[in-house]
Amino acid sequence: MFKGEAWEQEGREIRELVSRFERAIAEQASAFFEEDDLERIIEHYQDHHRLDLALQAAEYALELNPYNALFYVRHADVLFEMRRFEEAWASTEQAAAFDPSEVEIYYLRADLHVQKEEFREALGCLEEALMRADAEDHDQILVEMAEVYGDLADFDRMFDSLRQALEHNIHSEDALQKLAYCVDIAEKYEEGIALCQGL
Repeated sequence: MFKGEAWEQEGREIRELVSRFERAIAEQASAFFEEDDLERIIEHYQDHHRLDLALQAAEYALELNPYNALFYVRHADVLFEMRRFEEAWASTEQAAAFDPSEVEIYYLRADLHVQKEEFREALGCLEEALMRADAEDHDQILVEMAEVYGDLADFDRMFDSLRQALEHNIHSEDALQKLAYCVDIAEKYEEGIALCQGL
């Protein structure tokens, strides 16, 4: 199957899922959806900035799967996008009660702390995520930490986090872009050159 055909098929599949979900809601009928399909529906609505429907889909998913930490995370993520921060935090609490090892809980909590300019608390959440995450996700978490250090104008630690991120994944575009910013704003030109040469 060619890439274009795969995208077309995926588009058809998500349209059918969304249509089936909207029919179930309109008719107030119970319908069965696989967990992966419910995730795809929520993400579809988020991608299309239809947050009311994304929230409805997340709540529907929780009705069907009341002990699923990942759906509490999705619920919290939608509420975060809607700027309903206290409710988003409450959903992360529910997620943590069911599965404290779910790394996305700590990402979301870090974002919630950043919204309140509680940068030290945000770093604590990201450190927790780093401890719980698989090694292949470390580069992205370190980039997030670098951003928070940037918010604190702690460019030494920002640079160090980006160095670590690139040691985990030399091809991380996010890390490279933020490194360029850090080198420029903190005038760490020699360190930046040395780092790039050493990778």
